[in-house]
Amino acid sequence: MRSLQTVAALTCMKTLLMIFNIVFWLSGIALLVLGVWLHVELHKYLELSPDFSATAPYVLVGTGILILFLATLACCCTIKEQPILLYIYAAFLAIVFVMEVSACISGYAYRTKLRASFSKGLNSSIGLYMTDHARTSAINSLQFHGCYALVTSFLTEKLGIMAASALGLAIFQLFGVLLTACLAKLLQKTKYEQMT
Repeated sequence: MRSLQTVAALTCMKTLLMIFNIVFWLSGIALLVLGVWLHVELHKYLELSPDFSATAPYVLVGTGILILFLATLACCCTIKEQPILLYIYAAFLAIVFVMEVSACISGYAYRTKLRASFSKGLNSSIGLYMTDHARTSAINSLQFHGCYALVTSFLTEKLGIMAASALGLAIFQLFGVLLTACLAKLLQKTKYEQMT
């Protein structure tokens, strides 16, 4: 009877972990798309802000690629049923969790400074109009797409949504770390029971 309970628990945990990995993989695609979108569409506006780091889109793209790789690797680890591989995967999930929480915190902190920083950058960019090609292009695009208030409110709203999404994903990953560690421990226990 005990082995039947163990088999049912293993099957349930493996199924939950595979579902988690699929959702995790989809979140990696979302981060990848968000990073590319931030680089292509919003980069020209954010360049007007002196506090903007040009590496932010690349961090999102890199994190998205890392998540895609880890989720694919996790599916293999789950199928192979190797506890050590699952523990390594849990450690990587914890590292990605820390990266996402730090990105969430910095995004949320930057959100409060966005309007003032954007205004300061726009004023300094107008002085460089027609001398700096990147800023000239950004100012022309800003004038074409609408007024300053519309753009800053749009950016403020989107940064809040991105920070909330990152926090939600990070909390979801904590569930993945716990699930992976529990599955690895159960697999170790099952292999030990088979030997005795």
